[in-house]
Amino acid sequence: MWLLRTSFFYEHHGIDAQSISRAVYRDILAGGKVEGGSTITQQLAKNIFLTNDKTFLRKKKQKEVIIAINLERDYSKDKLLEMYLNQLYFGHGVYGIQAAANYYFSKDVKDLTVSEGATLAAMPKAPSSYSPVLHPDKKNKQRRDTILNLMNEQGYLSSTETVVKKGRTLGIHLKKRNQKRLGWTAMLISSLKKQSQSMPFHMNNCFKAAIPLQFRLI
Repeated sequence: MWLLRTSFFYEHHGIDAQSISRAVYRDILAGGKVEGGSTITQQLAKNIFLTNDKTFLRKKKQKEVIIAINLERDYSKDKLLEMYLNQLYFGHGVYGIQAAANYYFSKDVKDLTVSEGATLAAMPKAPSSYSPVLHPDKKNKQRRDTILNLMNEQGYLSSTETVVKKGRTLGIHLKKRNQKRLGWTAMLISSLKKQSQSMPFHMNNCFKAAIPLQFRLI
């Protein structure tokens, strides 16, 4: 999933200077915020500790960079990726990769096929637009195939494997859930995010609180 965010997740130390420079350059040309230059670690820092808007504020970006660097210092890459995947929104009230695998494919995340994983990877950028339930044969499949092509380019899949996997249907198998419980969970998550964003910024407390959250929706 991190392939679409950055090809250097396991190599950088929290920030990707080249991506940030490119994003700033394109923002200047466009006269506004059009591209993000954040790494997965920066996204994690922003989603947990900072407000999630697209206004380019220097102080906010500085905080994001500082938190990201410290997160990289205190946690392994695998743990950071786990934390990132556990707080992503996958649409239809589903938060976290485990809950998404359970809802869309009725299976545990460790049992997902590559194609199924790519289907989920297609969603976080715009959960409604890339929903495999709302747009199964258009937007989601196109983005899934883009991810599979990228995996091929970076050596994770052979050309033959890529063609075979792109030829498969999405294979969605929705799991029924308790809608009342789902609504309560979504409201709780929204409330917690708003409260955390309104709290004073204290670096030490941030790192003590930076633990992965997993939500199992039944």
